[in-house]
Amino acid sequence: MALVHDKTLAHGLERDLHEVSRLAQRVRRGDYNAGALRKEQLKPDFAEPVPAGARRRMKKRAPLSVHERISIVHQVLVGLEKQADVAKDHRVSPRVVAALMHKAKRNPSFMREIMAKVDAKEEQRELIKKAVEVKNDFGYIIDSAQAVVADLNAQGGAQVTAGTVRSVMREELGMRFRKIKTVSLHSNSEKNLVLRQRWALEFLAQARKKKVFLNVDETWLGMSDFRRMKWQVPGTTNSVAKLEVAPRVTMILGLDTLGNVYAALAQANSNSQMMELFFRSLAARLDAQRPQWRRDTVIVVDGAKYHQSRDFLAVAAELQLPYMLLGPHSYDAAPCELVFAHFKRADVNPRHEPTGKR
Repeated sequence: MALVHDKTLAHGLERDLHEVSRLAQRVRRGDYNAGALRKEQLKPDFAEPVPAGARRRMKKRAPLSVHERISIVHQVLVGLEKQADVAKDHRVSPRVVAALMHKAKRNPSFMREIMAKVDAKEEQRELIKKAVEVKNDFGYIIDSAQAVVADLNAQGGAQVTAGTVRSVMREELGMRFRKIKTVSLHSNSEKNLVLRQRWALEFLAQARKKKVFLNVDETWLGMSDFRRMKWQVPGTTNSVAKLEVAPRVTMILGLDTLGNVYAALAQANSNSQMMELFFRSLAARLDAQRPQWRRDTVIVVDGAKYHQSRDFLAVAAELQLPYMLLGPHSYDAAPCELVFAHFKRADVNPRHEPTGKR
């Protein structure tokens, strides 16, 4: 046998001989298991971190409910079951079951008191159920259990808790706490349909008299680039910097059936004062163009609050404005909406001029 001069190789051979001798001893004792040895050999020599979501979490048991207490006492006294088996079924310690049995034997009215608590709780749950059903019937939004608790506790009587309210809404009414989904307005409700129909009849009656209709509407410009689509080159970004207009610009537009356009821009919100300034300027312009315009012209505006305020009505009476209100959500009857849609489809400030008040 040749001598081994490499110390590392010598130590490796010594370790292998030691493992072979241990394996021989296990074979002689009869406790050799090839499958277990193979698993041990295949086990990695490093430990991977366990993901947080993969850890097993032990849930702490909630306190016994009244129904569970009654069930435990009934199983032991009537069903003659062992306390240890009942404790195992309800996931409690035998000491808890023994304490309940001690109270039941020492106090003859123990079951009666528990049943009274059950009845009181059932009455409370029924009261909560009726209150929630009333809110649902009237279409109220229940955004939290605390809202129901505040309403019921304000009426007096037994105080309810948010947990009981949530339990009733989930278990007895099948309700779930979900995110609110915003939808469009109910523009085709029965009331709106009737109002639009009445406006259409009045509009047709005025159209038969060969009236000139002047639609006035407002919009605001909070940005300068309204483009929403563009052709993208593969491998390039499709992001465009958003340039906001601060303060935003209010556009007031008038468009009549003769093709005349009257526009005004302002850096102020649309309100009664702005409408007064616009209609005074509009009346002065129409007086210069057609002095008899009040006889054959009808100004059509939407139902915004500043078109129906006391200040606006006073100005309309002073200027003798012949105007009528549109029906609710009558976008198709307002030609100014088409102008706004055409205007808001491109970059209205391609040179990126400053939009401040200075």
